[in-house]
Amino acid sequence: MSKSYRYTPITSNTTTRSNKLFKRYENRRARRKTKVLIITGAEIFPIKHSYGNEWNSPRDGKMYIGNLKNTNSRTFYLQEMRK
Repeated sequence: MSKSYRYTPITSNTTTRSNKLFKRYENRRARRKTKVLIITGAEIFPIKHSYGNEWNSPRDGKMYIGNLKNTNSRTFYLQEMRK
């Protein structure tokens, strides 16, 4: 149970809890493009992180919520610190 709480009070800006689907689709795109380039005999391959721009993902930023620890928003803080 040591991983059930966040240790750092940083959370995402949007309501999406995970980037899992976004990462899956972008990795599929990258693997498919690489496979096609290998089959066609290309000598130049895409850069490792050229797919999956974080600014286009559903969770596009982070915010610090540590200052909410001792305020009226304590319930929000506790809810966000739970994984």
